[in-house]
Amino acid sequence: MTNVGGTADGDWIAYGEVDLGELPLGELSVHYVHNSNRSGKNSALSVYLDAFDPANPGEPFVTVPLPTTGSSWTADGTATVVLPETVQGTHEVFVRLTTEPYADHPYVANLDSLTFSPGGPTSVVVESEAWTSNSGRGLKNESSTWTSGPVTNVGGTADGDWLAYGEIDLGSAALDQLAVHYVHNSNRSGRNSALSVYLDAFDPANPGEPFVTVPLANTGSSWTTDGTAVVDLPSTVRGKHQVWVRLSTEAYADHPYVANLDSMRFFTDAYDVEAPSTDTAALAASVEDAEAFEAEIDRYGRIDAGVFTRELAAARSLLSDAGATQAQVDERARRLGLATDQLVPAERRRLENLVTSAEALTDDGYSPESWQAFRTALAAATETRDDAAASDEALRDARLALQGAIDGLEEPADIELVEVTLTPRCLAGKPYVAVRAVNVSDAAVDVELASALGAKTFTGVAPGANAYQSFAARGATGDLVVTVTATGPDGEQTVEQTVTVPTC
Repeated sequence: MTNVGGTADGDWIAYGEVDLGELPLGELSVHYVHNSNRSGKNSALSVYLDAFDPANPGEPFVTVPLPTTGSSWTADGTATVVLPETVQGTHEVFVRLTTEPYADHPYVANLDSLTFSPGGPTSVVVESEAWTSNSGRGLKNESSTWTSGPVTNVGGTADGDWLAYGEIDLGSAALDQLAVHYVHNSNRSGRNSALSVYLDAFDPANPGEPFVTVPLANTGSSWTTDGTAVVDLPSTVRGKHQVWVRLSTEAYADHPYVANLDSMRFFTDAYDVEAPSTDTAALAASVEDAEAFEAEIDRYGRIDAGVFTRELAAARSLLSDAGATQAQVDERARRLGLATDQLVPAERRRLENLVTSAEALTDDGYSPESWQAFRTALAAATETRDDAAASDEALRDARLALQGAIDGLEEPADIELVEVTLTPRCLAGKPYVAVRAVNVSDAAVDVELASALGAKTFTGVAPGANAYQSFAARGATGDLVVTVTATGPDGEQTVEQTVTVPTC
């Protein structure tokens, strides 16, 4: 991270205008490092708003103590304080740093960030039965079962009764509403019942003006039908306060009571952010498109069909989930799209695989006739494969035809172009090997006679004619391998024979 270092006692930093937003903020957090091996004692960061004189800084808006976070410049921490009052809007912000430096400890701290936040909690509940003192008379705590569930409530309330709750910590957030959970029984409660809240001072004999009054309208004709009354506070409240409640009603015959009380809740919903609505249109469209594939699922391979069926079921389930988030919907649409895209009819996939294998074949070793039949079948199969509208029947026929052509590939038939005769003999006491190749085909051929004794080539040997060569075998002994190669319009023939060199 990027931080401010080299801080010393009395250093200050100006941040210009900072927009703190429209909502009241009640806490300040500082992310920092205080190195016990290099930082001074009692380090602190003070914030000034809208005015600051380095020569005469005066009283800060708030001061944040920065205790030690560790013994190095890497062990960080966060210090949080409650602001003396909430802040909002745009303010000039200044920071002043202080410490008590001593030998080899000149620094305040290394600073990463300042964070103004709403604080909390945003809801504080005061249970009605948790009073510390009250006016007595008929007031009592009792267990009841209301329409909303079991409660412990205060009952026996009469006009002028009061309850004290001692010091209540309302936290650092700015609370601006009050909700009272209660029962007003129209058969036993008086008219115009109300609950008044007093903060920090209350005299039962002379209650004076309350902080806020909550009208308690009729909730039903029994002591079980409950309701909640909510009012806006005249000003936000936060921090610790002494809290009293005073009850009032216009009692009349057989209607002496104010109401039965379960709880008070100081709260704010100013920081609640409404979650954006989830757009399921794309997912619904994907499901609709997928249903066409579902109708002919038997066309597809078992694995691909299984994945598709599972993803389609999951997409339908999510569409019926009112709590689905946008991220969940988008991910499900993506997965269904992938599953749909990978659906390839089984016959098409079989043909694609066979064409791929066939394209790797070469014509080495196959007869011209069978190779030509194979190439024709491969061209037709490729054309069918590339036809996106090809039916399963057409795909199957193309595959079977190509497979038949592959199975029909055969090596060329052996051809006989020449008949070879080897004759060993002695002439004038010297050894010779005579090689004769007679053309037994219907066309002229080229002939090569070759051995360790030498080679001789003849071109255009006519049908019935022969190629002849007598090789002198001086110095040769034992077996001699002779190779005769004949080449004609119908192909090539190689004849290899062995003869024993004569001893003369």
